[in-house]
Amino acid sequence: MTRNVLGALALALAAGLALGACTPAPDDDVPEVTPSLARKAPPEWIFAEVTPTTGPDGRRYLCGATGTCIEDKPGQNPMTDPFPPDPAMTERLKDRRLTREEYESQFLDYVACLEEFDIGVHVASMSTPKISFSTDAVPMDIESDAYRADRFCGDTYWEPVNAHWQTVEMPHPMRAENIEHIIACLTDAGIAPVVTAVPKEGPEQALALEDLDMQVWESAKAGALTMKQWDRCSDEKPSSLAEQAEQKDGDS
Repeated sequence: MTRNVLGALALALAAGLALGACTPAPDDDVPEVTPSLARKAPPEWIFAEVTPTTGPDGRRYLCGATGTCIEDKPGQNPMTDPFPPDPAMTERLKDRRLTREEYESQFLDYVACLEEFDIGVHVASMSTPKISFSTDAVPMDIESDAYRADRFCGDTYWEPVNAHWQTVEMPHPMRAENIEHIIACLTDAGIAPVVTAVPKEGPEQALALEDLDMQVWESAKAGALTMKQWDRCSDEKPSSLAEQAEQKDGDS
C-alpha cells in the first residue's frame, strides 16, 4: 500500500483522477518495442533515506523525506527518491500556476528526454485540453535501464507539470463541495483547517484543496486523526462518493 502525498499528484489520486497523459495514440496497435538505449545510460537510482512509521491504519510504513510512504513488507522494492526536477520546470511551477504555452513547452522538453534514450513518443494531439500521447513500452522492472530512463524523464521533465495541469488548470466538478467537506471534517476533529472558506475561482479552489489534503495527511501521520477520521476526510469526499456510485451502477 502506497500513500503518496507529493503535491498535486496525491490530490489527483485521492480524487480518482487519471494523472497519466498516455492516452492511446492512433497507432497503438503497433507491436510494443523495448527501446535499445543505444545513445546513453540513464542516471542511477537515488535511493531514499526512510524512517519506519506506523500509519493510522496500524500498518508499518517506510516514509521518505518527501512525504512518500511505502508499506514495510517482505520483498518490497527499495524506495527511490524522484530524480531532481529540471530548473526550467521548477521555474514554470514556482507560482503554482501554469499557462498553456508553459504546459506545451514542458511536454516538448519531456519528449526530447525520452528520445535521448530511444524511447519513442507518439503524439495523438497537442490541441486537446490534455495532451494526448503514448510512448514505447518499457519493462516495469527496477533493474531495467529502460524503466529507469522512463522514470528519469518523467520525474525531471514531466510528471509534476502533468499532475498540476490536470488537477489545477483543468476544470473539475465538485471542488467546492470537496473543500467544504474537508473543512467540516477537520473542524469536527478539533483541528483548525488551513483554508476556512471556498475560493471563487477554479484554480484557486484546486490549490486550496491541495493544501487541505496535505493537512489531512500530515495530521493523520502525526496521530491527530484516527483511522476513521482520516478515511472520512480523505476518502469520503463528495467526488469520491460520486465516483464509487458511478462504478457501482456500471457494475450492476
